[in-house]
Amino acid sequence: MATLHTLGVDSLSLRGTSGEYHRLSRFFRNRIEAENALASGDFVPVGGVVNAVLVGGEGILIYNEVTNSFDNLSDGVYQYIDDKISTLANDLDSGDLDSIAELAAAINNNPNFWSDTESSLAGLVSDVSTEVQARTAADVLLQSAVDAKLAAEADTVRELLGIGEYADDAAAGTGGVASGAMYYNTTTSDYRQKS
Repeated sequence: MATLHTLGVDSLSLRGTSGEYHRLSRFFRNRIEAENALASGDFVPVGGVVNAVLVGGEGILIYNEVTNSFDNLSDGVYQYIDDKISTLANDLDSGDLDSIAELAAAINNNPNFWSDTESSLAGLVSDVSTEVQARTAADVLLQSAVDAKLAAEADTVRELLGIGEYADDAAAGTGGVASGAMYYNTTTSDYRQKS
């Protein structure tokens, strides 16, 4: 029996029902690499069949023709597990709750634990949002004050530093500015180095 050490293929076609062949193509380092290959046309899915790729850290992703993106194959598994847990939780009666007395004790037998926690978190989110808005407004106000102060003293600073104002490089040369020295270009309203 022969041994094959390395096999390089672009796509592996696996037969489904009848003569329909689905594609397992490519192995990407991460989702971003896969999405970039899709967007650039480097990876072109075959229409009408299942197109799957392997992605490091995420496993098998399935190309979604409707959204033109990749869906994680395990998303359906997670939804199935969530549904089963929800069904189980909804089927609990008071006798079942006695068996989890330790959990009840841990939350101080508070029947409103989840809603209380949610309310507390909502309050924290609101406080953080208010603080961020206040800090952002203060930053804008401070920057405005700094900009105004700098604009008011710009001429004085230029004079102290010996930086002249000229319309362009030629005018700066005529004004005696040496090559490599700084001057303020009044045409573009910025500092330039004399050529």
